[in-house]
Amino acid sequence: MICLFRNTGMRFTAIIILFVIIFSSCVKDRVEKLVTPSGIISPGNKILIQYWNFNTVSTLLNPTYSIGGGEISVGGTFDDVTPGTSLNVRNSNDSASALRVRNPSTAMILSLPTTGYKEAVFSFSVMRSSSGAQSNVVSYTLDGTNYISSNLPTNVIIVTEIWTAYSIDFSAIQGANNNSNFKVKITFDLGNTATTGNDRYDNITLDALPI
Repeated sequence: MICLFRNTGMRFTAIIILFVIIFSSCVKDRVEKLVTPSGIISPGNKILIQYWNFNTVSTLLNPTYSIGGGEISVGGTFDDVTPGTSLNVRNSNDSASALRVRNPSTAMILSLPTTGYKEAVFSFSVMRSSSGAQSNVVSYTLDGTNYISSNLPTNVIIVTEIWTAYSIDFSAIQGANNNSNFKVKITFDLGNTATTGNDRYDNITLDALPI
């Protein structure tokens, strides 16, 4: 009788432990799906078609490398800041400097034509100063005018005071393929008020497959 009770108790304890592990795993999965995943998606066999490393101060917004004419426009004051970061650096470039967008700014718009390419992945590195905008809201346009966030797992990037790399996969958005009007807009939000604050960007890339 005592032996049977002991074995039953051990089974019951094991079941409880297993339940806690499964439940914790499920909760973790649910939480992670609500947060923009950090880390760079490996381009694999995709080709780099747009790239900004911001190392040339005299032409700061000009792309370092571009197929199809990439462009950046900033709705506010910007300049360079040193050093940048090695996160998502390409073509053996260095991390000499980065783009600093100062508060208060409206948005940064990146023209990222994908003419002749498909399944694009947009990646970048970002950090903020202590008074910089604490979040970036990401949207995109397929017609060059109207911005949407449809079919993105999330469109809010949490910006911290540490360089962090992010990737946004547009592979499932058919309208982004072979599109000369494709653009991504980063809107500055939550704390974009103090005039001493800023958000910083480096190594912005777009990789895609030839059609």
